[in-house]
Amino acid sequence: MLRLLAILSTTHALVAPPSQRYGTAHRAIKIVDHVNMNHEKGRHDLLKAFYFDLLGFAVDPRKMENLDKGKKTLWANAGIAQLHLPEGKPDAQPLDGRLTLAYADLDRFDDARLSAAHEALEGTKFQMRASADGFDVSCPWGTPMTIKTDANAADPRGVQDGEASAPLHMTDIALHVSRGADLAGVQRFYNQIMGVPEADCTLVADQLLQLQIGPAQTLTFVAKPFGKANHAELGEDDEGRPRCGNQPVISRVASSVEKSIPTQVARRTAAFTSPCMWMIWARSTTGPTRSALPM
Repeated sequence: MLRLLAILSTTHALVAPPSQRYGTAHRAIKIVDHVNMNHEKGRHDLLKAFYFDLLGFAVDPRKMENLDKGKKTLWANAGIAQLHLPEGKPDAQPLDGRLTLAYADLDRFDDARLSAAHEALEGTKFQMRASADGFDVSCPWGTPMTIKTDANAADPRGVQDGEASAPLHMTDIALHVSRGADLAGVQRFYNQIMGVPEADCTLVADQLLQLQIGPAQTLTFVAKPFGKANHAELGEDDEGRPRCGNQPVISRVASSVEKSIPTQVARRTAAFTSPCMWMIWARSTTGPTRSALPM
């Protein structure tokens, strides 16, 4: 069990070195554009204190009016990637997994900023502790994050609209799957349906699957040390078929994969994976940024 916990906390270490990152023309999936996590309704103050003031995400100008209003969805930019942070109904939706954020350096995390964050986020699930190469952090609603330094993490294809963000990129998105999930089946899905080359996949028995997505980003599935994975949008319809939110899981996915990772191929341009994760495909004619991604 301790080994499994260690695997989740160190998945960022598996990210390919810079010399291996930039040959992306062959990849069908270009990027994990954003991850969607509901925040507690009425708590824009916590979003601002954590994501913008502490971590240095940039407010996407397309949602700036919502920040001014203090309600509804905010988009938080980390280089080329984003978090979409809509209101819960009313509860938050923490991620059952871990996000990894890369920074050029950790200078912004000085004593004054950390003290202000602890004061503003008192009474929440926020935690922050030093690690070997950065920090381990939990958001106000419990989503775990790894903060590390990697000066080569910025995606060379562009950034999101608006001001520059402190994090260069969201370099890994790790999602828990229930113990016993068929990770080899998940890999077959991404190889055969989504077009991820086998050379871009790292499978560690039944414990971890990591996929190289884009020049400096990975998508990781990690067996949960105990209990079942809790992804809020995974459920069943009236006939007992797996569904993701209000949509059916793609019928070509093996049943063992459906039970662990709810995945649907959306129309034309993107794939959608709970908890609400958009991945831009090679078929897309528009990228996640104003700078077009090379196809």
